[in-house]
Amino acid sequence: MSIVEALHPNAEKAIQAIISKTDSNPSSENILALGREIGSSDRFKNSSPEYMTVHSELVNAMIKIPGHAQIIADEIEHLREQKIQGSTEALRAKHHLVYQDQRGNYIRKVLANLPSPETIKVLGDYLSDERDPPLPINITQDWSDMPANCNLAAAAISKIGLRNPPATKWPTDYSPELKNCREWWDEIKSGRKTFSFKGQNVEYRFKPDGTWETLPISNPPDDAVMPPKLTPKPAPEKAPEQDVQPSKPKDVPNWWPWLWIPALAIVAAGWRLLNRRTNSS
Repeated sequence: MSIVEALHPNAEKAIQAIISKTDSNPSSENILALGREIGSSDRFKNSSPEYMTVHSELVNAMIKIPGHAQIIADEIEHLREQKIQGSTEALRAKHHLVYQDQRGNYIRKVLANLPSPETIKVLGDYLSDERDPPLPINITQDWSDMPANCNLAAAAISKIGLRNPPATKWPTDYSPELKNCREWWDEIKSGRKTFSFKGQNVEYRFKPDGTWETLPISNPPDDAVMPPKLTPKPAPEKAPEQDVQPSKPKDVPNWWPWLWIPALAIVAAGWRLLNRRTNSS
């Protein structure tokens, strides 16, 4: 379980340890570990202000590292080579499943959360990658392949936080979304068009050598993503208080004195009978 998934009282300390470790030693291993934490935070980032803060800290630490997006692309290619070069059919099948899962996570959940010009360059290059089309699904198959990397890249571009994005939903094969992303990337990489991210006050323009220049935006729109507002839970309603009346003693039945009348009559009859026997003797 990742640190983000187990957001506990010590999570902030652990996250800062990962960030510090990557800052002091920005190796591929540490950068990929940081990227995986970003991928884990993808599905939690909008659930609460706490998760959004954690997500932002991880992202800000990642995008300031030179080569952050290319290292992820290199890892995807490494996994692909493993898939192809497995020594046995069983090993190749295992590597195939790992590759399918990891390339989807790295592109859609990690790169899609890194708003930087380097990420746009990597995703733009992937828009022409059709090497891994999904395999046909047969009736005994309980899983399906990821679509080709070009579709995954277009999906990432649609959610990375661009102003005026060329795609806004999942692009399928031959869909206008993928076509729009490819046309947009042609304009961007040529330098004919600039791009910017929501919440930033700069825009970027690519140069012919693949680098970019950063240009300030005068009067940038106020479109930063705001943390979700937590709606306080209403206090449970109290039942209306009722006046508690002191308990009254139970009324004693008022018919009990009448029981003495037949009793006295029986006693009197017995007395007369006793007197008669005494006199007769």
